[in-house]
Amino acid sequence: EAKLAVFDALEPIDPAKVVRGQYDGYLGEPGVSPDSDTETFVALEVRIDNPRWSGVPFYLRTGKNLAAGRRVVTLAFRKPEHQLFSGDHRADVLSFEIAEPGALTLHLLAKEPGPVMTLGRAPLRFEYAQAEGERNELEAYQRLLHDAMTGDRTLFTRAPGIERLWEVAAPLLASPP
Repeated sequence: EAKLAVFDALEPIDPAKVVRGQYDGYLGEPGVSPDSDTETFVALEVRIDNPRWSGVPFYLRTGKNLAAGRRVVTLAFRKPEHQLFSGDHRADVLSFEIAEPGALTLHLLAKEPGPVMTLGRAPLRFEYAQAEGERNELEAYQRLLHDAMTGDRTLFTRAPGIERLWEVAAPLLASPP
């Protein structure tokens, strides 16, 4: 129900906020038409129209044949209006690597060692592979099949959610960039 509520609050995708592309060599792949405009990469901005996420952009990227295969959710926190220390500092970032075995990384600013007050990036990282229970990890499709067999629907989207996502994507499908 919570996932459906988020889908219902999604604003229609603005084609001007979408970038599509193909990796070099795609048109030479067996079975691919030499004039194909099928994308192998897409990046887009979406917004959720509800009180919690009002004004917060979500940037989604996916593609084939990328330099690295990762499944990451990254939260970049806004810079506070009044900063304690001067200088141009990037926002704090929290990353969730959701592919098995997964990891959590929190990038903060901390004083660098030494007599001068200089701030530097300070990553804090927890890796599930280094923790107890890492032997229980599943590959993506193993997890999907396991969940289907045990009746865990957490990662599955019901028909109303899929229909809503088609509605949200309609402007993009009607006028692709």
